[in-house]
Amino acid sequence: MVDEEPEDFGESFGRTFVDKLILALVDAHPEASKGQASDRKRRIERLREAKRALFGSGNPEGRPLDSDETLLRWMGGEHYRDLAKREVVGLNGAHTIRSDRQLVREALAKFGHPESSHERLRKKFGHEKQKWLDAEMLHDDVPEALDHSALTSIQEVLARRGIAMRLDRVER
Repeated sequence: MVDEEPEDFGESFGRTFVDKLILALVDAHPEASKGQASDRKRRIERLREAKRALFGSGNPEGRPLDSDETLLRWMGGEHYRDLAKREVVGLNGAHTIRSDRQLVREALAKFGHPESSHERLRKKFGHEKQKWLDAEMLHDDVPEALDHSALTSIQEVLARRGIAMRLDRVER
């Protein structure tokens, strides 16, 4: 029997370092808004606006499918936590495992993606669920810890120049 090699998921999951840096700056300089849901959506819009201003125009064809990776990884992590909680509580326990549909709804809301992506993401997650469970089980958080360390250093430098930056909402 041949041992299966774990799939290579690349160096990092989740948001890129640049996204984390921009979001930390955005979070430190909030706009007045109407509610929590619109705050989350506006936060993502401000990220896109900042990236467009810094790096030029966005992709004219829209968001590439590989950017689903952040949502799919998050969904895999949440599904893994659901399974672990059920194991701890026991099979007769009160903890239920969220459906793929529920995980997609939560991911779209968390990351500010349009509802029109729902069915495509649900199918993609259903087809690749084991891949994202494996990614969660095998991931060691080292890239995120390095990003956080670098962001903290940048925050200290900017603070000395009077520029605020918040890291409490940046995903690790």
